[in-house]
Amino acid sequence: MPPERESAALRNRKGMTQRNNPTHARIAAVCIAVAGALAAALAPFSAAYAAEALLYVSPPTALVTIGEEFTIRVMINTGDEEINAAEGSLAFDEKDLELVAIETEGSIFSSWVTPPTYNAEEGRIIFSGATAPGKSFSGEEGLLFSVRVRALRNSASQVWFAQGAAVLAADGKATNILSQLRSGTYTLTSREVLPALSFAAQSVLSSAAQAGIIQSSTHPDPARWYATTTAFLRWELPEGAEALRVGVDQNPRGLPDRRPATLVRQMRFEDLPEGVSYFHLQIKERGVWGEVLHYPLRVDTAPPRLTRVEEKERSDDTDPRVRFFIEGEDALSGIAYYTVSVNGSAPREWRPDGEALYAVPEVGPGEHTLEVVAYDRAGNSTTTAASFVVAPLDAPVLEEVPPVVLVGNPLIVRGTTYPHGLLVAQVLRNGTVYATIETRADANGNFTLEALAAAKEGEYEISLKVRDEKGAESNAVATPLIRASQPKILLFGSVAVSDISMATSLIGAVALLGTLLWFVWWGGRRLLGRVRTQTREAREAVEESFELLEDDVARYARYLESEKRKRPLTKKERAFLAQLSRDLSLSEEHISRELSDIEAAAGGADPLAPVRIAKRPRRVR
Repeated sequence: MPPERESAALRNRKGMTQRNNPTHARIAAVCIAVAGALAAALAPFSAAYAAEALLYVSPPTALVTIGEEFTIRVMINTGDEEINAAEGSLAFDEKDLELVAIETEGSIFSSWVTPPTYNAEEGRIIFSGATAPGKSFSGEEGLLFSVRVRALRNSASQVWFAQGAAVLAADGKATNILSQLRSGTYTLTSREVLPALSFAAQSVLSSAAQAGIIQSSTHPDPARWYATTTAFLRWELPEGAEALRVGVDQNPRGLPDRRPATLVRQMRFEDLPEGVSYFHLQIKERGVWGEVLHYPLRVDTAPPRLTRVEEKERSDDTDPRVRFFIEGEDALSGIAYYTVSVNGSAPREWRPDGEALYAVPEVGPGEHTLEVVAYDRAGNSTTTAASFVVAPLDAPVLEEVPPVVLVGNPLIVRGTTYPHGLLVAQVLRNGTVYATIETRADANGNFTLEALAAAKEGEYEISLKVRDEKGAESNAVATPLIRASQPKILLFGSVAVSDISMATSLIGAVALLGTLLWFVWWGGRRLLGRVRTQTREAREAVEESFELLEDDVARYARYLESEKRKRPLTKKERAFLAQLSRDLSLSEEHISRELSDIEAAAGGADPLAPVRIAKRPRRVR
């Protein structure tokens, strides 16, 4: 039957079956629906499983001559996931490598929140970049940026990603899909090819074997492991060499199977397998093939595994003596050492001993992060982090805190805490640390802290925490601001005078004012004495002059009176006599009043009191 007719027949038969058996159709529909629901339910798990990104450096290893510059590329493998941003920091030892330049040409990122920048304080290159808006990246070899460095000294130097890196998926949720960080290890040497190392038996047939000592710049030590699958080898040939055979396999006693067309002195082999491979060399000299020489090439590019990073249980959560079980394994080269850092501090090298327990340096209360990096003997590494919490002790209770102290007096605070607890106080003066003081509470937990024996003028704040015999600490508790000031002795309006030197000046001014007042009193007394004397003399002179005038007037009046008895006085004489008598009486009253006023101002026994002079009795005519 032709294929077209056969397909039509099958379709007709299938249609008839579905029409004739509706139950089967319903069952098929249900199965399809269940399969669809199951696929939708498993989709997040499959996506989460696939969402694994890798940050790594390329090349992972290299042999570099001291003084030579080489480039390290910072790369990303998104693991088939679309990403649109990444951030992190790259660290290296400044004693081994000198930063020459940072380049972003060819980067998958077109915009940078933080361009790759070297932070000298932290010794890291910090970066945070993103793709163009609306675009994303997916691939195994995405270039972020390149770093050009210069080798400084003989060392096996490492370049690693510091804590805090992230790769964000382009899923609209900024999901961090970073799962692994891979560092690089670079052998820095003073010569391109290290001293010759031979793994061959000496030839007893010719000098070819002795002349054919094998050297390698990529695997210089036959006993060590290297994280590179490329081998570069070289050898010397004797003068009578006619031909040679070479080969690479994993048989330590294998035979070379290739015969180069010319007498080459070096060869390069790529894509070596994991494990130990052997380079075989045989030289023909004067018609005789020498003994086969063998050189091992140990290759390990796989990172080690951290099988256990676990905190050892503590009976007291406040105990800062934290210890971690740290264990790892590596199938080929084995674990060489670990580096451990706490809260992003500089990594410390650690090699397990006995129980494989790492003692964390004592830390204060709070949540902390322990970062562990395992290195195998080829320089590959794996990083993991674990968090732990040190609970705080109860903070000291402050019961007596003076708001103000006088300058020169002690500054003392009192409170309660744990019995025999050690109080550590930090004294700040005007916002700057002034002193650190320790004291211990008594058996009942009471404490008296003399923060200052003699306070200076300013504002003080005291921060206290308590520590027990295990080293556990409380969070710090701070006092309110305490003001140290001079005693207030005077008040001008709303301004208080609190400066002793100002008070001294005021006392001096008061003393000077008193002295001046004394001089004024003394001078006034002398002046009033003189005034009293002169007033008395003036009074006597006025009295004498008035008496003379009065006698003259009286004599003239008596003359007119006598004339009146002899003859009648004229009208003018009578008027003159009457006027003269009135004027004399008025003059006497006026002069008497003025003399009384002068006597009232200058009289008395006290020079400063009025001088009282007895009023002269009026003469009777």
